[in-house]
Amino acid sequence: KMKALCKEHEITVGSYSFAVLFFAVAAVHIRRNGGKFPEQGLPTLYTDIVADLRTRLQPDPGECFMLCISIASIEAKIEQNSSLLDVANNISQQLKSCYAEQRLPLFQGAYHEEN
Repeated sequence: KMKALCKEHEITVGSYSFAVLFFAVAAVHIRRNGGKFPEQGLPTLYTDIVADLRTRLQPDPGECFMLCISIASIEAKIEQNSSLLDVANNISQQLKSCYAEQRLPLFQGAYHEEN
């Protein structure tokens, strides 16, 4: 059902997942600050994404501990009337720019296989 929803709205499951994560971070911020959406809006929210990149490497490194750091700034403006799908669509556009500029090389193969 998730893949069908994403395909219908021309977004990736990854961008939808990012949007869900940003909504969760926003909800925690709101809860910690009185439980109401701030009149001045939310501040810039940040989060880190953990991904198992071992499956994307050739040759397969096998069982190991590794640290790969790739930074791509993905921004999501969460407003009181923001919809999850609109935020996911915006994130999808940002990710497409990252791929086009080859800022996420270890994810390139997965992105092209998905589409």
